[in-house]
Amino acid sequence: MSRKPRITFVAALLVVFSLAGFAPSWGSEDVPVSCYLGTHEQYDEVGTIDVFNPVRNAVGLCNAIYSGCNGQCWACWTNDDGEAICRDLSGRQFFR
Repeated sequence: MSRKPRITFVAALLVVFSLAGFAPSWGSEDVPVSCYLGTHEQYDEVGTIDVFNPVRNAVGLCNAIYSGCNGQCWACWTNDDGEAICRDLSGRQFFR
């Protein structure tokens, strides 16, 4: 299996699992998540999606939904305390 079909297959699985509700619930509503492409210092916003569990699913869904990401997007959302939290491709969480 070449790399592109494998990435597409994994992305499709992420979407299916997130839509099926297999992620543990930690809130009662979807959270708006911004998807970014580039470095942490110089980036472009690719788009925004609503995610039920951004800590677990935001980066994967950004990369699955936006083809322009080419598997390189990272994601940010606002937590209950009003802080902008981001997660990169390696799973590292940071504040913006």
